Amino acid sequence: MRHVISTLCGALFATAFATLGFAQGLEEKCLQNFSDICGDTQANECLVGEAQWQKVLPECQGDIQTLFEMANEADAQMDADDRFAGEDPIAPMHGNSDEDNEMLDAEAGIAIGACLDAAESEGRDATTCINTYTDECMARPENGTTAAMRQCINREFAAWDVLLNEDYRAVMESLDTDQQKTQLRDAQRLWNKFVQSYCPLSHVFKGGTVSLISGDFCMMERTARQALSLRQLGASGEGN
Repeated sequence: MRHVISTLCGALFATAFATLGFAQGLEEKCLQNFSDICGDTQANECLVGEAQWQKVLPECQGDIQTLFEMANEADAQMDADDRFAGEDPIAPMHGNSDEDNEMLDAEAGIAIGACLDAAESEGRDATTCINTYTDECMARPENGTTAAMRQCINREFAAWDVLLNEDYRAVMESLDTDQQKTQLRDAQRLWNKFVQSYCPLSHVFKGGTVSLISGDFCMMERTARQALSLRQLGASGEGN
């Protein structure tokens, strides 16, 4: 299962404040790819020609394109608003403290957990809880940028990914034979390979900022549905 939060490479600590928040969401391979190309140079200052972009791994193009766009957004905002004069260049997005960001990450899980509990008690389809946090998060006035929208989606993705892992382990532990466990493991690996190949296609085929949001939403929604499918599999007693 994919993890949204990866360890930052030292070279990224010089990136503009809006870029840093997203860099924490890059896969380790893509962080290394960006670091190899740009070192400690900001994305929008480094990736200025076709020759530089050709060094970006195909599977990292969407994420690094977002780093580029976010760096541009950060520079434009700092130029337009003197509130940022003298600010720490690696401050979290929207000026949030680390504690605030942890709270925002946790609130997605809380919202989804509450929705799932309510759906169960009311006899509603649990899939109605998909996108429940993202919709509310994107509606906030401060979340009108591409970077903020992607963070909303990725917070919900992370919450569903936690549930997916929990449900996968629960089903695995309920299985009686090694053959059953191998079948489940292989099926989950195939699913993971599929979504990580399929969801980036909107950006690969179409390009542009909107396609990045579509790719994030694809990963979030499919992760949520897989988590619910595994939960249903466990509840059905298939492993007993």
